[in-house]
Amino acid sequence: MTARFDATAQPLAYARGSDPSHDRKGVVARGRPVWAVAVLLAAAWAMASGQNTLAPIHFVYRPIDFRLESCETPQRHAPETMAGGVAIFDYNNDGYLDIFFTNGADIRTLKKTSPKYSNRLFENDGKGNFKDVTAKAGLAGVGFDNGVAIGDYDNDGYKDIFVTRGHVQSLEYASRVRVEQPNTVFRGIPGNPGGVRFEALTAEAGLTAQPPSRHRGSAVGDLNGDGRLDVAASAIGAPAEVWLNDSPGGGHWLAFELQGTTSNRDGIGAGIKVTAGGAVQYNHVSFAAGYASSSAGPTHFGLGASKSADLVGIRWPSGITQELRNLAADRVVKLQEPPK
Repeated sequence: MTARFDATAQPLAYARGSDPSHDRKGVVARGRPVWAVAVLLAAAWAMASGQNTLAPIHFVYRPIDFRLESCETPQRHAPETMAGGVAIFDYNNDGYLDIFFTNGADIRTLKKTSPKYSNRLFENDGKGNFKDVTAKAGLAGVGFDNGVAIGDYDNDGYKDIFVTRGHVQSLEYASRVRVEQPNTVFRGIPGNPGGVRFEALTAEAGLTAQPPSRHRGSAVGDLNGDGRLDVAASAIGAPAEVWLNDSPGGGHWLAFELQGTTSNRDGIGAGIKVTAGGAVQYNHVSFAAGYASSSAGPTHFGLGASKSADLVGIRWPSGITQELRNLAADRVVKLQEPPK
């Protein structure tokens, strides 16, 4: 049954028992003036008797002379002020967590026509300072970027960045700008000592094999158990997408499935340091991913040509530390938090 509300409800009582359909002298039809006077008298009585005492929490409205003017166009599209996904990860393997976030684009073209629309990568120097290294790293982007999922997709020992793209505007807007856009993966490549640059791959990575869409969130996980991280992406008004990783590199890998005892059950927040083939890399246990998404465990490390990890160090959220040596690659290692 559909609920209905009648805006013509009658007052509950009428003066002197009057019939609502009559208009007697001194009383207009439906008794409204007398009813209004009764309400005013009741309010006056409540004030006099103290029944208008304020509740323990009470608010009084006062207007202020303020107006939000953050939009770039007179049309003031809501997405002009919208932020995208954020990733906290160690992009250059120096042991410090860096910050990457996606950014939108010019609302009129949905292209990054100015540096102010660029994605941003902030490098942590370990002393509480963050430096914008976006341009040096090659992460500015080209379209309207939303979700972000971090993973070593080619298992070379350097983290890569999968970015979902597309605008939230109605498809009716598509006659003027490219609302539906393909996704992009930024491949991490070691550069100068301590530095990593990224190569943007779209068609090269097979991401134009399906029509573009208005993509939103993205999450990462090894969905078919082959040691290569896959990606799931959502889209507005379209089916979700699964992108199975068939990268040809053949790099080795290790993944860690932690079980906390003193710490939380999944070991969320634990830091993991892996040394393999003379290279050191860091990660932490977290399932949060970019924009409104959660990724699957376990925590994955690409090892490149190394067939084993020489040393693995784990710092659990409880402060307990654990070390393992000479771990063979290409498997999931299940670890329980040791006692103090």
